[in-house]
Amino acid sequence: MIIDGVFARALLANPLKVSETDGRTLKQPVVIMIRGEVQIRKGTRYRLEGYESGEFGGPPMWLTGDILPQQPFQFYSFFVVTKVIALKPE
Repeated sequence: MIIDGVFARALLANPLKVSETDGRTLKQPVVIMIRGEVQIRKGTRYRLEGYESGEFGGPPMWLTGDILPQQPFQFYSFFVVTKVIALKPE
């Protein structure tokens, strides 16, 4: 899969606002966390090859009882970069 996007202001580590996937423009951009050897920076457009994956994070309710964790138990999606195709100034 090839994605194209720019830095996003989001409460995610290394967020990318994706506007295009596999050459198709998205109707509405999607923000996803990027993992790999790429540090997403403001002012650069990224074209990346890789795959989407995910994991569960945060403590489950049966472990915390009545204590509400800051980050609840949930599934997180992220994009794993296998190749940087292009970096362009915005």
